[in-house]
Amino acid sequence: MNDKREGKGTYTFACGDTYEGEWLDGMYHGYGKYSSKDSDEYEGQWVKDRMSGHGKFFYRELGDVYEGDWEGGFREGFGKYTCADGTIYIGQYDVRTPLLAPLHATSLRTPPPAHAVAHARDPACGV
Repeated sequence: MNDKREGKGTYTFACGDTYEGEWLDGMYHGYGKYSSKDSDEYEGQWVKDRMSGHGKFFYRELGDVYEGDWEGGFREGFGKYTCADGTIYIGQYDVRTPLLAPLHATSLRTPPPAHAVAHARDPACGV
């Protein structure tokens, strides 16, 4: 018998973070929502534990939101980044861009902050 999570379900990690959605072979895979107890939240498509496809990331501490394409856990492709102050960046995101800023923005202000990036997997939690 396999002890890995499969299908749909909700899991609460020891740190208080939760994942609600689809699982495949013990990994987030399909549609799901990951909520960090203390900070950020992502809702959208997952492929093998990585944000991939279309999704929405809420940077709670900043009050910013990114909605758009993801690849391998990074903003990659078309997306919209909305800052808490109302500044909006719309365009093609490229993981090779130093601050993960859009290549074409609707604003002349500085790109989203460097700390507004996808997180590495934390073994104590789920992401």
